[in-house]
Amino acid sequence: MQKLEKQRQSLEAKIQREAQNKEIKAQKQTKAKEEKQRKDREAKDKREAKQAQKRELREAKRQQREFYKDESTALSGATNTSQESRRLRHTQSPQPSIYTNTNDRNGWFIALAPKVEVIFIYADISTTRYMYHFNAGYGSTLEAGYLFGSGANRWRTYFSLGYGYGRSSDTAYIYDYYGGYYDGYNTEVIVDIHNITHNVGIDWIPRLGNSSARGVLGFYNSFSYIIMSERYEKYNVSRQCVPNGALWGWNYCMIGGTQGSWQTTSIPAGEAQDFIHIFFIGIGTRLGVIFDIKEHFSIEIGSRLGLHFSILHSINNGGLEFVAGVMPSFEQYLSLAYRF
Repeated sequence: MQKLEKQRQSLEAKIQREAQNKEIKAQKQTKAKEEKQRKDREAKDKREAKQAQKRELREAKRQQREFYKDESTALSGATNTSQESRRLRHTQSPQPSIYTNTNDRNGWFIALAPKVEVIFIYADISTTRYMYHFNAGYGSTLEAGYLFGSGANRWRTYFSLGYGYGRSSDTAYIYDYYGGYYDGYNTEVIVDIHNITHNVGIDWIPRLGNSSARGVLGFYNSFSYIIMSERYEKYNVSRQCVPNGALWGWNYCMIGGTQGSWQTTSIPAGEAQDFIHIFFIGIGTRLGVIFDIKEHFSIEIGSRLGLHFSILHSINNGGLEFVAGVMPSFEQYLSLAYRF
């Protein structure tokens, strides 16, 4: 009997263990199934989110294309009667546009512009002397101003201070009469010209189509201060009339005649040197192209054409006097600007 009891107890323990193992196995299977279902749901959600994102991106691109098309049609003067297009223009979220750019924001700028320039100076500086100089030189201009507007309605106002230098070899003519002698001589001189300019102007700088380039068309008022140093560099010839007779009470000369004779005298180089100061006021126009570089920088290539009129002059640091003169000018520049 005891042996049978032990066998029964052993059988019941085995049955319980098998039941527990089955229960643990079932729990593991259930847990694995739930985990798989969870992962499947997460993967499905990710796929759906990705697809939704792609759909939103396609829709945004489509709306953006429609927006550009509508804008182009509006700018060309066409009439768009599509109700859907009008709805998109009013209901879509703001999209980047070729007509609005971060470079179009209002603000201050500063620019440095190396330049080459050509000027022609004519001035009647005294009753016995006039001068004319054609001079090519180089220099630099510093500009500062304010930018405002956007797109095709973009403007800038500015003031500038520039310096130019050039050297030329020209001819000066002096004619004097004193004590019955007429002294006239042509002399070749070396002229150093220093040109200090101050401009105040306004430019229209519209964007050129869909590119990052802008056009430049502007006008400015100008004040120029010219400092010239003249010195003789070669021997020159003076022709003097030595009268030996009189006609109706006046001394005179006749070339090849008996009333007087012409004599020539050499004038050594470096015998005389003049410092001349002339003040000009004028107006000018400006034409060029701007290329934007990223957000803050731009490069500009352009030309200036000006016309100036003299108002005052001084010779050898003497007093200021009124003077009649004119100075046309042409300038080519390359500018690097920084926008704040």
